[in-house]
Amino acid sequence: MSIRFIKNADVIEAYKSAPDKIVPIAWVDCTKEQAAYDELEHLIRDEGFKGAKIQSLFDGYAADSPIVDPVAEICEKYNVPFLVHSGHEPFSLPWQIGLLAERHPHCKFAMLHMGHGHGIYVEAAQTIAKRYKNIWLETSGTSMSAQIYNAYTNVGNDKVMFGLDTPFHAPEVEIQKILSCPLKEQDYENIFYNNAKNFLGSLLEEV
Repeated sequence: MSIRFIKNADVIEAYKSAPDKIVPIAWVDCTKEQAAYDELEHLIRDEGFKGAKIQSLFDGYAADSPIVDPVAEICEKYNVPFLVHSGHEPFSLPWQIGLLAERHPHCKFAMLHMGHGHGIYVEAAQTIAKRYKNIWLETSGTSMSAQIYNAYTNVGNDKVMFGLDTPFHAPEVEIQKILSCPLKEQDYENIFYNNAKNFLGSLLEEV
């Protein structure tokens, strides 16, 4: 299967076509430094984007590199969340994201994949999210339902959010991982909807 990576221009086009259904998030390649920071600020200020995402594995830098700090500062300035891919050494380990969050305590972070498929990283993701109040966990790509359950019950029932990461992961599989957790109906509603709604906050009201 060939996957075409979505560019920010594609997101702008999609958002304009369905502004009531899409929450646009900007992909930031921090290796481009000032050009990337300027683009992010433009997208948030002028194009209605609601946050930033980095995939440091693909773009080739560590998640806690100093070149990431301006992105967190822009997100904090506009009160939008910062989504960070996790789970691949040496680029996006949970403790690197923890160091980034520690430097920017007023910025809201989502640790995407909560450590991904490596058991040590998944446990580290929970440890880090429990330590830093400004880090939330997202479930896509995590292979263990038991660890999603552990995160929900031990890190916080308001800090775990469902995610798909389509087209890399099948929606049916991602959904079933949550439903396999021995939780109550209200807990499922929190993971599938309430926690993401609260994480985004007033931004959803503007969409």
